[in-house]
Amino acid sequence: MSSPTSSDNLNNEGAADPSGDDASSSNQRTTDREPNEANNNEDLQLRIGTHNTNGIRNTKKINKVAKAAKLWEDQKLDIVCLQETHIKEDRQEVNYARFLGQLNTTLSQLGVQDNGRHWAIAAQSPSLTGGGVLILVRKNLKSALERHATQRTAGGGRRNSTQGYYTECVLNWGGHRIRLSNVYVPTISSKKGGQEEGRRQVRRQLFKKVLKETNSDSNREKNTIRIWAGDFNFVENPALDSSTGRQMGLDVELTGLRQAEHPDMVDIYRHLGNQQREYTHIARTQTSRRLDRFYINEPMKECVSDTTIIPEDQATAVSDHRLVVLCLSPSHSPPVK
Repeated sequence: MSSPTSSDNLNNEGAADPSGDDASSSNQRTTDREPNEANNNEDLQLRIGTHNTNGIRNTKKINKVAKAAKLWEDQKLDIVCLQETHIKEDRQEVNYARFLGQLNTTLSQLGVQDNGRHWAIAAQSPSLTGGGVLILVRKNLKSALERHATQRTAGGGRRNSTQGYYTECVLNWGGHRIRLSNVYVPTISSKKGGQEEGRRQVRRQLFKKVLKETNSDSNREKNTIRIWAGDFNFVENPALDSSTGRQMGLDVELTGLRQAEHPDMVDIYRHLGNQQREYTHIARTQTSRRLDRFYINEPMKECVSDTTIIPEDQATAVSDHRLVVLCLSPSHSPPVK
């Protein structure tokens, strides 16, 4: 597994540096090498997770942070993209710091030493009215991250209408430049009203403007792997991705937008030949759908060695969404030009 690192707090929205540097004991799983030292190692892997946690605070009923820390550690994640953090803009510094402190304290209790294996923030966008997105990386990926402005504006006025729904980071790893976008496409109902129409606009803007600008930038950059990770709140193939087998009316527009605006981005889970019906979200109505997934630019699909939906039970579940893991391996990728 690759040695992950992190930016203690590199990008977006101006939060303070909340990375926790708590001491810990034994059981280090990986070495302290920098991520690019082993570019020629065929066993080098980068494991990226996407997880809608439906909040990142503990509740009276569940120690959510401890569950998440153990799950991500068990899956040997190097990077994890979180959606629906529910972290509000006005208290972001305090809340991010508290979350990281709890997360890394749990790792110490699990015996994971803080010599690059603890978590830090690479990018974040706090919530205005809903959502909230966050990218965590292991501290030993810090040297691989690029510093750059990542908050793209999709709306006019003083507020960015996609705040809390999109963030990104860029890192150099395995001989490639990886542009990782963390996306939360808000859910909407068929009701009419200002809030619903606002969310409908956000859904369109994410595909028509924000992700389009990201892909346009990446197309000018040679050897770039473009990855979208997130909770997309629609399915493109209802026969396989919905327990009802039916595509909702709200799915049709985004499916058309994604395919028209981004034809080179492929749903890598299906592209690898997985044809079984498997779901990432089970609603209270017991309707199941594969909402959480990864897209990658088609020329770079050979970089992916595996993608997995992690089964969970009541004891391990962090939220009503399952963790999805993507594994990158440079030994599978196209040659560096």
